[in-house]
Amino acid sequence: MEQALTQETVHLSNSARMPLIGLGTFQLMEKEPITNAIVNLGYRHIDTAWLYQNEELIGEAIKDAIKAGVKREELFITTKIWPTQFEDPEKALRGSLERLQLDYVDLYLIHWPATFFSPSKKPLHILWAQLESLVDKNLTVALGLSNFNIQLTSDLLTYARIRPVCNQVELHPYCAQAELVRFMKDQSIVPVAYCPLGRPSAAETPGNQEADLKYAAIPDLREDKGIVDIAKRVGKSEFQVLLKWGLQRGCAVIPKSSQAKNQKENLDLQGFTLSEEEMAYISGKDKGLRICNKFDFLGGYDIFA
Repeated sequence: MEQALTQETVHLSNSARMPLIGLGTFQLMEKEPITNAIVNLGYRHIDTAWLYQNEELIGEAIKDAIKAGVKREELFITTKIWPTQFEDPEKALRGSLERLQLDYVDLYLIHWPATFFSPSKKPLHILWAQLESLVDKNLTVALGLSNFNIQLTSDLLTYARIRPVCNQVELHPYCAQAELVRFMKDQSIVPVAYCPLGRPSAAETPGNQEADLKYAAIPDLREDKGIVDIAKRVGKSEFQVLLKWGLQRGCAVIPKSSQAKNQKENLDLQGFTLSEEEMAYISGKDKGLRICNKFDFLGGYDIFA
């Protein structure tokens, strides 16, 4: 193994610790980049979901990493339940565990707060109680949310026996969601930023004209002169500056990359700090622009009422 980079962690409300930088795996469909990220680069926080259809290869990557000397207890593995699985959450999680070749995950998230395609429109309080039973059965260490707004989260907190430790949402300078981030921090819920670099790679949407037009409307933050100047000052890349902005806001970040060079760069965020003026400049880029609109996934179906 190469010398792995030391990672900072955040103390979750259930007393567990989560690495602040994780590897997002949406559309990663090869084992080797994930194995390399764990074994040679030092990634310990790996994020997946049933929807990504890559839990099996991530399980193989984890198995290889353990054979190479990485201990299971060093890893922080997250997966998610999709609305079509709400009818039987235990069956859903046990299926994910079988594919991941694990006895437990560290974090299990509600992927989207939606009821579409579910045989019955199960109320959120019933679903959450069923998820809490999965903690009781030691199938997951912690529970969390994804794509929840303030109103839904506030409601859930009134009846949750086991509180959510995080909320994974789209967070980048063009979609800063400052009010939501403040709320989560006030509630000791860690904001976890997906799409933290502000736009997907072009490789994600080859030949998809509608998607190409959509993403073309989102400016590339690497080309912003102010961000370029900040990167030059701190001696880092523009992407490292954007990820540091997320960390300094009090968020965890889960950038996705299959390239070892980029994975290493995304993990190497120590040794520099953004000034208050630089943080304010980047925060000022907020336009409410979303890469992942819920209707792209949900087809316009209702979220929980």
